[in-house]
Amino acid sequence: MKSYSFSKEPGQGVVLIALMMIALLAILALTLDGGLTYVQRHRAQNAADSGALAGARAMCTTGAGDPVAVAREYAGRNGIDDVNSNVAVSATQVGANGPRRLECG
Repeated sequence: MKSYSFSKEPGQGVVLIALMMIALLAILALTLDGGLTYVQRHRAQNAADSGALAGARAMCTTGAGDPVAVAREYAGRNGIDDVNSNVAVSATQVGANGPRRLECG
């Protein structure tokens, strides 16, 4: 029986390295896209949180203006481009008579 050795094939290393480079570039691209998606999600969450907190604070303080407008303003300052979308603000105000839920939007 005749034995076959891959070590006697000239140029096979170049083909293997080229295939491995393509695979490594694909993995790198997926990693970068995933990282960018994570960063964008984190920024959107921070903007939404700051808008909700500002709206709740405006709701609980007297004379602070419209809570929904304040929430949209703070969300817009922190990177949410479409601040005219539906924004609902709710908070729980705790007073002498117990908790009271406040809702706007």
